[in-house]
Amino acid sequence: MVSPLGQRPSLHSFVCDPVFGLSGIPHPPYSPDPAPSDFFLFLTMKKKLKGNRFATVEEVKTASQEAFNNINLQQFQRCFTHWEKRLDKCIASNGEYFEGN
Repeated sequence: MVSPLGQRPSLHSFVCDPVFGLSGIPHPPYSPDPAPSDFFLFLTMKKKLKGNRFATVEEVKTASQEAFNNINLQQFQRCFTHWEKRLDKCIASNGEYFEGN
């Protein structure tokens, strides 16, 4: 069964907000195809949180939410443009391995 954005309903509802002008794209939950959360969201947030030490889980949640909130619309739009190009390469290679962006 295919789930939108790898079964991430909160990310799905955020990204598919009319403000972004994007619609959902069906994506298998365990697909080897690159997902935006793999190559953009987690990497971007990790860079912003790197080097910080947190005393409580609440501090981690607050810092993570702040890092997420600081990602602007243009960054998300660029992410999905790059994702579409990667998916086109996956299709063009018939699922075979390829290197590069």
